[in-house]
Order: sequence, then C-alpha cells, then structure tokens
Amino acid sequence: MIRIEEVQSIGAFTMAVFAMAIALSPRRKVMGKEKEYNIMKRSRWMLFSGLMLLSIHYVLQRTFGFRHMGDLQGPLLNFLLYTPSVLLMNLTMLNILRFGKIKRWEYCLGMAVSAIQTASFAIAGIVSGKGVLIDSTELMVAEYFSSAIAMVMLIVYIMITRREYKKIQDSLDQYYDQPQQEMIQWFATSMTLFMLLALTTPIMIYSQHLMLMAYGMIMFAAIAFLVINFLHYSSSNYMQMIMAAEVPEQSDATATGALTAEMTKEEKDIMQRKVAAWLATRSYLRNGITMAEVSQEMGVSRQDISRYLHTLNYSKIGSWLAELRIEEAKRLILENENFSNEAIAISCGFSSREYFQSTFRNLVGMTPKQWQSQK
Repeated sequence: MIRIEEVQSIGAFTMAVFAMAIALSPRRKVMGKEKEYNIMKRSRWMLFSGLMLLSIHYVLQRTFGFRHMGDLQGPLLNFLLYTPSVLLMNLTMLNILRFGKIKRWEYCLGMAVSAIQTASFAIAGIVSGKGVLIDSTELMVAEYFSSAIAMVMLIVYIMITRREYKKIQDSLDQYYDQPQQEMIQWFATSMTLFMLLALTTPIMIYSQHLMLMAYGMIMFAAIAFLVINFLHYSSSNYMQMIMAAEVPEQSDATATGALTAEMTKEEKDIMQRKVAAWLATRSYLRNGITMAEVSQEMGVSRQDISRYLHTLNYSKIGSWLAELRIEEAKRLILENENFSNEAIAISCGFSSREYFQSTFRNLVGMTPKQWQSQK
C-alpha cells in the first residue's frame, strides 16, 4: 500500500516539474502586440508561483511529518500554503480572460483571506496555550473557520472567472462565422475541476490515507490539466484571436445600448442595401470570415451589423451565415447529385464535413442525404 510520505514526495516532485515547465517554456515574443506578451508573462509567473508553493507545501509535509503529529497539523499547513497556491492558479485564468485587468480588490481579497487564516491560527495557539503543533479545541475551531472562508473565497473567484469566460464566449460567437470553443474550452473544464476541489476541500483536507490520496490524485489531475492547456494556449495565437473579437472603443454598457437600440426605417433601408450588395459578392461562402471583415467589406460598423441582425432575430453573425450557407448547400445538392458532403462543405464555407452535417441537421431537421432523397 502506498504510504502518505510517498504521495507527498510524488506531489513535491510533480509540482516542481510543472513549475519548471512553465518557467522554461519558450516565450512567444512573436505573439504580436506587446500587451499580449505581458499578459501571458504575468500569468506565467502567477502559475509558476502557485505551483512552487504547492511543491514547498509537500516538501514541508514530508520533511516534518505534520500529518503524523495529530489531526490538525497537516490541514494547518495546507491552509497556509494551499490556499494562496490555488488562489494564484485561479488568478492566472482570470488574468488571461480579463486581458490583464484584474481589479485591486480581487488581489486584496485573497491576501486578506490568507492573512485572516494565519491570524486565526496564531490566536488559537496563544489562547489554547499549546501552540499550533499540538491539537486543541481552539485550533480545531480556527481550522474549521479557515475551511469555510477558503471555500467561499475560491467559489467567489471561480464565479468571477466564469462570468469573464461567458463574456469571451459571447464575443467569439459575435465575431467569428463558426464556433471557436476550442480556444477557451479548457477554462471551463479547469473551473469545473477547481470548483469541485473548493467544495470538497473542507471535508477531504481532514481525511486520512485512502480518501486523502484520492483527493490528492484529483488535485494532481486538475493542476496537470491546467498546466498542459496553459502551455498550449501560450504557444498558440489564441489570445490574438480572442482580443480581435473585442470592441475596445466601447464600454459594455455602451455596446449593450447600441445593440438594443431600435433601428430607424432609414437605417434599416441603408443596411438592407449594403447587405444585399455584400451578398451579391458571395463573400459569405468564404470560410473563416470574421465580423471585422464583414464590417469593412460592407462599409458599416460592427455594431450596425449586430443591430441589423437582431432585427432579423439572429443573436450572432454565425447563425445568419450558417443559414445562408445551408441554402447554398441545398442548391448544390440538387444541382450536383454526385458531390460529396466534404466538397459541399468546402464550397459553402464550412470548416469541416462534420460541422456542415451537424449544422444541416440542426437547421433542416435531417441529414443532407435524407433531404436529398426527398427531393
């Protein structure tokens, strides 16, 4: 049977390896803008610091045997180092999703919680007269209190991160012609795993042997997933693509107001003419077209396109383009019975045969082959 000391040794080594992978991974200076590089640089060192804290935590647990002193010494060290470590990992994701604009109170909240935890342990040791290396009722109360505030803190950060994730998701849906979830899906999975850890930490942190090891394995898996996907993200051009989908010249309130403002008849007539002229160029069949390109080619703002699409009951440009492309696909299917789905997908601007087939099924209610057989 694996002993707790072996798990601690594995944990220390694994976290140190992850930290070195983050620190030594190539700097993508060619990412583009200096701002993007600086965002990833800050996120890199946040994640590195969080991983090193965890590695130090396991080394201390292994060296001094806190888990064998009593029921409370192991969890105590977990709170002192594990809380700021997981906090830094959540701030890493938030820093990327916010493009480096973490608010001051969001930094201060985590530091305040860590300070309160430390103070509560110190006070418990003084009041009990036994210090913190011997179990006492006061220390137990302090740790339960620390468990509660740590859980609440982590849930707050995860909810903030989730809100920013939804904003990015909406921006991508508004900007690109087809779903781009592969760019940010790892954030959602990481948040789910960390939410699971936040909810189970107050219980599992006091466990022993098998349950504690199982908890450790889940935590290793969550952190490994975060590190691997961070390295992939930082070496790609995903941040450039996400930042391109933003509308920096407008605040959220202004953008929302622009979308909900009703178009006048004159504005709608102008947009209809511009849209008709653009459709005549058949540019909507170009795979990978973005809102910025459509805006430039029509000679109107992105907000005006969004407002016009809202009058047609389309929430995003991808939905509108998908319907236009499916209509073109129907025409090709009827005129070219021997065309494969892959050929039709390419001709109509779909990124893949699978995406074409799923879109066709969603909009028409049957597969392309079934639709063709009925005609």
